[in-house]
Amino acid sequence: MFGAWAMAVAEAELSSPLPRRWAHTQGVAERAKEVRQVLGVNVGLLLAAAALHDVGYAPRLAATGFHPLDGARFLRDEHGAEERLVRLVANHSFAHVGKLHDHTHRMGLLLAARTSTLTDHF
Repeated sequence: MFGAWAMAVAEAELSSPLPRRWAHTQGVAERAKEVRQVLGVNVGLLLAAAALHDVGYAPRLAATGFHPLDGARFLRDEHGAEERLVRLVANHSFAHVGKLHDHTHRMGLLLAARTSTLTDHF
């Protein structure tokens, strides 16, 4: 049931604006189904995370440009999703440490530039 809800949410957000992302999501969900026997009580959580891991790419949700964060905020704020699901979506891209580092580095440079601009005037 948890997985069916998640697939419906993912489809609603991704299928029209991002059909290739939706196809990828469906593939990830299918792969999750292949290993569900191993997880026991966590099957629903796995299927939901697989279905929703890239929901933050949806154009209407892309507030920060970092899809794990945008997706997690959407699930928390608009759906009141369980904290474990929100955390899985938020952290699913940490395997790509370079991307996270690049994003964090860019944000730090932006903040530093804004700070120096402000302090230059005093």
